[in-house]
Amino acid sequence: MKKVISIFVAIAMLTTIFSVMIPGAVFAADNTYDQNNSITLAASTMQLEVGKVTGDVNSTVEIPIYFTGVPATGILNTDFLLKYDPSILEVTKIESGNIIVNSRAFDTGIDKQDGILAFLFSEESGDGLESIFEDGVFAVITATVKSKTSAPITLEKMGALADNNFAKVQSTFVAGGVNVGGGTPTTRPSGVPGQTTIEVASVEAAAGATVQIPIYFTGVPSKGILNTDFLLKYDPSILEVTSIESGDIIVNSRAFDTGIDKQDGILAFLFSEESGDGIESIFNDGVFAIITATVKSKTPAPITLEKMGALADNDFGKIQSTFIAGGVNVGGQVSTPTPTPTIRPTSIPGQMTIEVAKVEAAAGATVEIPIYFTGVPSKGILNTDFLLKYNPSILEVTSIESGNIIVN
Repeated sequence: MKKVISIFVAIAMLTTIFSVMIPGAVFAADNTYDQNNSITLAASTMQLEVGKVTGDVNSTVEIPIYFTGVPATGILNTDFLLKYDPSILEVTKIESGNIIVNSRAFDTGIDKQDGILAFLFSEESGDGLESIFEDGVFAVITATVKSKTSAPITLEKMGALADNNFAKVQSTFVAGGVNVGGGTPTTRPSGVPGQTTIEVASVEAAAGATVQIPIYFTGVPSKGILNTDFLLKYDPSILEVTSIESGDIIVNSRAFDTGIDKQDGILAFLFSEESGDGIESIFNDGVFAIITATVKSKTPAPITLEKMGALADNDFGKIQSTFIAGGVNVGGQVSTPTPTPTIRPTSIPGQMTIEVAKVEAAAGATVEIPIYFTGVPSKGILNTDFLLKYNPSILEVTSIESGNIIVN
């Protein structure tokens, strides 16, 4: 117990040091994407992930903690706390993983009474040579399974995460544990060609926890994004949204504004380039915004699109977009399925394919369903007309707009 206390003290000291050296360096990592292993990450975002393992009652299991997307400037230090249920898991030890060069830079603590695991990494050499520079296993938790009940391991608190330049590293967190199930959820999309994907991350958290929910922009056009505005919908009886901050793709925070309607459960987002010459537009894929919220209930809390406003590039041209819902999943799959456009088929030689995309969405959500033309002949398409059939008792079609292959 003395070791646990010493680790907590060390973490508190390190957090204090970095909060002084780097404004805003102490933060809670984003819980996102319940994956078995690793996923494709947004630019400049590192992922901390607890592996998912299975084990019978009385068996001993090893649960890895993965670091993915480690920046080229390395990880100089980090500290964080994880939470587990000691009535289900008996954690016996924690060892450093293969990305730790010097084990003396790595320390941990186990609070078996409260179910807290403390982690501290602080580069020892003083010149940064023993920092973490590679993706891989940061730590391995060894535990005995005491019950058949699912035993999630979640983020309790994120402390510092800094690179060799003492700069804050953006991060996301993926919960794991023993016998938590979950299969393999869909990974972050690579983006539909010619479209920008706006995606609310799916995160896991226990009731009472504070979570950070990133909003990703993927497929940002080369002409950049000059402005955009949209509304998201959430259930204020389940989530208490406390703040919204700009993400790493926002160059000038003054160009970014938000609003929180806690009564009706509406989140408003506005981005409008400030410089006037387009140099502060959004040009990279990555995190557009981070929603911080407290989980008030055990019920899943989807965050869906309420209304899409403008989305324009630096030439004032409209940008086609796709929206993927997310939210907070309390101990299970997020109840709101994410819209998942089908992979566009390889065209059959000599034939053109007309494809209506398949998407998934919760009742009450607004979705955009693209129609793809694949295998357009070299002579072009002079004209076409066709009728599609749908069930108006299930879908209310509100508008149809031309796609990016229509010149006029």
